[in-house]
Amino acid sequence: MVSMQFSEKFADKKWQASSQLTEEHVMPYRSWDPSGKRALVLAPHADDETFGCGGTIALHAASGDPVMVVVLTDGARGNISRRHSDAEYIRMRRDEAREACRILGAADPVFWEFADRSLWGEIPRARGKLMEILEDFRPERIYAPSILEYHPDHRAAAALLLTFMGDVSSDLEIAFWEINQPLCVNSLVDISPVLSQKEAAIRVYKTQLEELDYADHILSLNRFRAMTLPPPATHAEGFSLWPAHGIRRWLSHLDASRKPPCMHGYTGLYERQLPFLDVHYGVEPSVAGICASIHRFFVK
Repeated sequence: MVSMQFSEKFADKKWQASSQLTEEHVMPYRSWDPSGKRALVLAPHADDETFGCGGTIALHAASGDPVMVVVLTDGARGNISRRHSDAEYIRMRRDEAREACRILGAADPVFWEFADRSLWGEIPRARGKLMEILEDFRPERIYAPSILEYHPDHRAAAALLLTFMGDVSSDLEIAFWEINQPLCVNSLVDISPVLSQKEAAIRVYKTQLEELDYADHILSLNRFRAMTLPPPATHAEGFSLWPAHGIRRWLSHLDASRKPPCMHGYTGLYERQLPFLDVHYGVEPSVAGICASIHRFFVK
């Protein structure tokens, strides 16, 4: 268990500084326009692209932006009720993903064949496959799950992406999305104009809706995310959006000293937005250690 050890010095300086922040400092009150970038979407399973950022994909596509969706695993372990054979289930999920991407306006997804729930052990091989995509497609923004997601393949997908922070352009943008673990987001995308597309794409995933009413959960999260946006926004997708050089800087400090840098005008937002990289609070979350270990093991 993580121990929470707050020093008096922290209480005197950090808490006092935090008390001066208004709502606008810690939550977006405006929608962000995601269009104008070549977008790569890393989906651990067929459906994650739609659940996590389906509305944003639709907005990219409507603006004519190239969008590439990569499904990292076969999703076979989602066959909880065993209504289908594994081979049939994998085929069905791929067909659903193709139809969902068509509805959202994206090209057919690329399917990797890693076994469901095996992605942590496949990171070395997955690095080679992702390197080819980065070189060929040259994305300007990558959408991926955060390392705070509780499904192991979601966390592994985030970890896979983090291993590339030393190899990619400093201007590459990383947008971490949320499905089963809400984030402290710093960017909101108003998806109200394309909500019907996202809902239709969700409904395509009948194999998943047989197990759980994901439509209700995901659309409820999107409804909640619009709370700080002015009308006529009714639904939004939230992201933790960062340039690659910002994440790289934090990883390098973690690796070198286990202490993040103090920055002018500190507000605590880096730690709240990238809590897996470390915190100033005298706390050392296990996910921070995981990320530092990933970086050392796979990159160095």
